Amino acid sequence: MKQIILIEDRVERMKRLAPIKFKSIPFLKLITASEYDEFILRLKKGELEFLNDFDCIISHKSALSVAQRDIIKKYCKSFNTTLVFFSGGISYSFYNDDIFPYLNINVKEFYSDNLKLFLNEVQDNNKINVSILQFGEKWKLNKLLNFRNDLITKINGKNINRVRDFNLTEELKRELIISESYEFLNNDFSTIDNIQIASVKTKIDNLINELI
Repeated sequence: MKQIILIEDRVERMKRLAPIKFKSIPFLKLITASEYDEFILRLKKGELEFLNDFDCIISHKSALSVAQRDIIKKYCKSFNTTLVFFSGGISYSFYNDDIFPYLNINVKEFYSDNLKLFLNEVQDNNKINVSILQFGEKWKLNKLLNFRNDLITKINGKNINRVRDFNLTEELKRELIISESYEFLNNDFSTIDNIQIASVKTKIDNLINELI
């Protein structure tokens, strides 16, 4: 089972906003109060081995200093661990997985029903899918819409020359290869022609229409 660690220094806010009792979740370790102090001490000492037990690190952004956040980011980069920072100071959510899965999200969006959906996905399918935290039940539709918008911009700018220029997620790439036999997507450095580009766009449009 995938394991999650949640660091929260504002316990009363958590109790007020959280849609679920974290202590009832066996795969989630909640770090508050004295455990929070111990966690910070371990960061200062550079004792990070305990983080190896977790597949996803979630933290209130302000619970950590800039230097401490950098330590966590460096760790996640090294081990490709999913990282989520939530804060009232984050006006809109932003996800990036170029180096490692990394989400910044507003605290009210984090402590919402999306969090329950996210945890259910871990429990039912053993998957860490932070897109569910960001978009809820419509996470797949939103990801496809964002991909299509980016794809259209690249097509208009004639910026797709190789497979890697699509910037496909591994999940979407597998789906396209399996459902459409797009074997050309297997090699990120393969050159790609206009017919293949148009074919990928058509398939994305069809997937979006199926979800609307």
